[in-house]
Amino acid sequence: MGRMVSVAAVALALLGGASSASGARAAPSLARVPSCRFPGALGRQGAGPPRRAPRDARARVFFLPTGRGRPDAIYGCADGVGRAVRLGTVADFGARGGSGVGAIALAGTEVAVAVLTVHQFADPVAVELYDLRTGRRRWRWSGASGSYDDVSALVLGPGGTAAWVGDQDGTASDGFGIFRADRAGTVRELAFSDAQPTHLVVRDGHVTWSAPAP
Repeated sequence: MGRMVSVAAVALALLGGASSASGARAAPSLARVPSCRFPGALGRQGAGPPRRAPRDARARVFFLPTGRGRPDAIYGCADGVGRAVRLGTVADFGARGGSGVGAIALAGTEVAVAVLTVHQFADPVAVELYDLRTGRRRWRWSGASGSYDDVSALVLGPGGTAAWVGDQDGTASDGFGIFRADRAGTVRELAFSDAQPTHLVVRDGHVTWSAPAP
């Protein structure tokens, strides 16, 4: 197929607020810490299911508690640049729905995130790629047109090639789509499976996976 206050409060004051927009976007104006060791930053999710933030030799992702029972904020930072780039918040869905970051993949100074949303009419998922050196989002893919509502696997290879497994649930065509995107944001659906693929890998720009046993 080939379809085209506390320490946390001090840290928040240092980091500034969030911004959101479609397409490429710049990060908000943030104070820089060249070592990327921001006050209150956690290498492990502070609330909810245990999750460790990915770290690379050149960059890191970290969680920052926001207090008052709200989900942790998620940031990425390239060592030496010291800019904290807000990637979103930990996914937290209440009775009225909500949104947040699910899967995270880091390679070099680029990071890919799956953004999950739950609301009354649809539950679309999106995948975004950020350059932590510039603080800009390179591209955003939305799974709404294909009724994809989750990402069960997300990987990122050197050079900015991302791959993920999009899940369809509660539709007439339940299944799993395997996607590839290059650094420019050109997305292709490589295959569709009724069963969940495993061992998703990006190597030299090529995507491989294992098909489930029949």
